[in-house]
Amino acid sequence: DDLVVYRLNSWRSLVKEYTDYFEAFASVQKASKKALDKAVGDFSVPLKGEHCFAGVERDGVQQMSAQLRDMHRMYSTQYARVDQHTETNTLRQLDALRSEIKDSLKEYTDHLGPIYRRLRKQAKEVEDYKEKLVHAVEAYKTWHRSHDAWLIQQQVRRELTRQAELENALVKAMRAEHQRLIRWEASLSERLRDVVASTMACERDSLQTTLSSIGDTLGFLGRFDTHAESRSFDERFGSVLNAPMGLTGNSSLADYDFMHRDSEATTVLLEGQIERQSGVIKRFHPEYAVLTSQGYLHCYAEQSDLLERNPETSFHLFDCTVSTLDDVRSFMVTIDKIKLGRSKYTFRCADQA
Repeated sequence: DDLVVYRLNSWRSLVKEYTDYFEAFASVQKASKKALDKAVGDFSVPLKGEHCFAGVERDGVQQMSAQLRDMHRMYSTQYARVDQHTETNTLRQLDALRSEIKDSLKEYTDHLGPIYRRLRKQAKEVEDYKEKLVHAVEAYKTWHRSHDAWLIQQQVRRELTRQAELENALVKAMRAEHQRLIRWEASLSERLRDVVASTMACERDSLQTTLSSIGDTLGFLGRFDTHAESRSFDERFGSVLNAPMGLTGNSSLADYDFMHRDSEATTVLLEGQIERQSGVIKRFHPEYAVLTSQGYLHCYAEQSDLLERNPETSFHLFDCTVSTLDDVRSFMVTIDKIKLGRSKYTFRCADQA
């Protein structure tokens, strides 16, 4: 479903048709008019079915193909040196073009493929956390608070932020590939034209009876606009490539909605700077604390960590005893019924409030 992949595969099919055609054309020089007629019949350009090239009535590579085929219907006598030129020059150059198209397709998929895969994986992560949030909010309604809905919401927001970053990266990468495709196609069209023109020039020297017809074809090739195909493609699909998946490149967290985004279960009662006593010397170190409506106290190293990582420490205050100390700004959280590990934590607020 990727339009650029489809376009490059169309180019590869087109050049493959040219290669098949000139291979058959070389055999024609050794054989007869019958062999040439078969080659023209096998040359299935203009492409049939769905494709994204301009029609034969417009300037472009398909019109050039139709011109080439019509010219060869006008004559049947071939010369040996045309066969030699076709095998040693034309087919080698077409093979080089096919290799270049293949490399360009690989370069594109190597560039965009990982972004698409990461985006699909990230979208799944978001859905998983959204489902967890739904369960946590439902549990909050029934007072089964084994998980903090606010914390899960933070995980949802964090994953959505990452999704927005990936979407923006996709838009940027797609636009860059779009511009590269436009520049590259003009060169590809030009070289394809030169391959055909070189072969036609050889035929002109060999086939005196068809010199007028070949001259007309060379005139067409000389007037061939190597940018016409890219312009036609850009007119039809440029807006799609500039906004893949309907994206604008400005996605942000505010663009997303999800269940229980503003639920009471995810309400923050209080948040701000706080200090926690730690270390052998028992010094106070700054932290950023969040108190949720479900009675959880989450401690982060700094405020910017809220959307970046999980809290360093979390306390379910319903399972703790909170007591004030002599310093009215300080209080102690004691974890009830703990069997192993530390049970008491001392905090200090910026002010009494």
